[in-house]
Amino acid sequence: MKKTAMSLVVIAMVFGQAALAVETGIECVAKGKSLANNGGGLLTAAATLSFAETKNAQGLRVLKNIEGRIQSSPENADSSYIGNFKIASLTENPNYRPNKYKGYSQFQSFDATDTTNSVEDGMWGQLVLEKNTSKRTFQAHYIFQAGDHMGGTLHLVC
Repeated sequence: MKKTAMSLVVIAMVFGQAALAVETGIECVAKGKSLANNGGGLLTAAATLSFAETKNAQGLRVLKNIEGRIQSSPENADSSYIGNFKIASLTENPNYRPNKYKGYSQFQSFDATDTTNSVEDGMWGQLVLEKNTSKRTFQAHYIFQAGDHMGGTLHLVC
C-alpha cells in the first residue's frame, strides 16, 4: 500500500559506460475480501508482499529481495492456506501478451519458500504488476494455486 520514499541509486558498468539504475522499494497488501476464486464472490485473505523494483540491461523490469506472506481465510486457521515468500529476484516476462491485465508486467512463476501451518503444502503462481508504479497507489495480482484445492487471484494494492 505504500511506496518507500527512499530510492537507491546503483551505478553499474555496462560495455565500458556507466549505466544508472534506480531501485524503488514497494509494499503491496491485501486485506479482507480480496481473493477471487471459482467459488464466486471474494474470499477473505491477508497478504503483504514487499520488493525493490529496477530494470536490467535489456530494459526488463526486475523485482529483487521479494518477501511476504499470503494467508487465505485468516479468521479460520483450521482451513487456511499459508505461503511465506523470500525470493532473490524475478524478471519480467518479455513475451507476456495479456488478455485481461493490459498495462501490466507479468513475472516468472514462483513458489512459496515455506508453507508451514498451511492446510496443504505448496503455493505457486505468477505476479502481474501495473507498469505505471509512479502513481500514489497501483495494483498487483497474484494468480496462484495452493495445495490441491485452493486457487484464485489475490488482488493487492501497492
